[in-house]
Amino acid sequence: MTLEEQQSQVSEQLYAMVANLNGKKPKKKTGPTLKTVQRSVELLKEKGIENATPNSRTLVAMYALFYRTVYNLDVTNELCGKDGLGARSMADSFFKREFKSDYKAFCKFMGWCWKREKGREEWRIENAKHGQRINWRMQFSPSMANEYRQALMRESKFKKQ
Repeated sequence: MTLEEQQSQVSEQLYAMVANLNGKKPKKKTGPTLKTVQRSVELLKEKGIENATPNSRTLVAMYALFYRTVYNLDVTNELCGKDGLGARSMADSFFKREFKSDYKAFCKFMGWCWKREKGREEWRIENAKHGQRINWRMQFSPSMANEYRQALMRESKFKKQ
């Protein structure tokens, strides 16, 4: 028996044990459906970003909305299922850690990020160049927050001169 087969067998046994304890099978987390993600984006558009409830759904929907605006592509299919759970989890921890749950500060960050990316994308199109797109892992990463802080520091230095 291979290691993968052994791991699979142990996983099935644990799953059965938990089911027996509760009298029913535990639910597997499957993440949001495409319809749910699309509805979150539509609600965000209807309410407006500034009036939205700051939760992980909103943060991920905001990413999807900006993505569609800048790249003219729908990214909601990447935000479903387990990837959707990952995106929401990463967005939530990023929001709390980097912005201390300050929704206005987070919105300014998103605006800066996508304004910059829009300029870069326009340049790529004009010059027939390819470039990396902002995926959800990059969007909600500490390195992106650090780039934002660096840009704010540069901006304040320019204002003093």
